[in-house]
Amino acid sequence: MNLPNCERESAVLKAVESGEWSKGLRAHAKTCEVCSDALLVAHYLQSQAQTAQAEAPLPDAGLIWWKAQLQAKRAAAERATRPIVILEKISYAVGAVGIAVLLVWFWPQIANWAGMFKIVWAQSSSLGMPLQPSTYLLAGGGLILFVFVFFLYAVWAEE
Repeated sequence: MNLPNCERESAVLKAVESGEWSKGLRAHAKTCEVCSDALLVAHYLQSQAQTAQAEAPLPDAGLIWWKAQLQAKRAAAERATRPIVILEKISYAVGAVGIAVLLVWFWPQIANWAGMFKIVWAQSSSLGMPLQPSTYLLAGGGLILFVFVFFLYAVWAEE
């Protein structure tokens, strides 16, 4: 299929782009079907380009390049430190399991140590101190819970 072609079509498009028309070229564009279609499409595309520029101006190319470079550096740094982060989390988990194992392993010694405090608590209550052993245990347990929660926060806050 042969499309209609006009030898003056490129001159009409240049005139639309520059805004400089000769009388003969304008008269030709009105009478020639190919050139009038090209003129119509060119005017439509120009109006769309002006609308697009008015709606969303593009940022500076240097800024886009700088942001792309910065993002690439951050991605490379994240890829490079990923094994360290993984091993750090594994070490935290191993440390927590190790503490739990030590607590279970040495529980009899811890219970004996707590028994010593019962004697001290009994003597302190006989001296007129109103705090019961359960109060001390509750305060100690609360302190341990606080330290554990703080530890967990410190681990996950690094991300």
